[in-house]
Amino acid sequence: LLTLLRFASRARRGQDQFYVGNYEETPRGIYDKIMNVFYYAYFGLAVLLFQIAIERFGGIKGRFVFLLEGIGILVVLAILVNIPHMF
Repeated sequence: LLTLLRFASRARRGQDQFYVGNYEETPRGIYDKIMNVFYYAYFGLAVLLFQIAIERFGGIKGRFVFLLEGIGILVVLAILVNIPHMF
């Protein structure tokens, strides 16, 4: 959620560079390579959702919609994780 907020606030100022440091520039092992794939997939999805929200709703409203999408995704994931505990 914090990453979504940071991404939304930085894109406003034209700083659309991704946060480097969360991934390995030179992956040493299979774990680093797998984590890089998840890192790129996550930010690819975040960029796509952010661009769609901004194009569809505009400035501040688009950022708010983007934030609500992130919260909605977290809620759905929390429900899916808790399904086995319901029965």
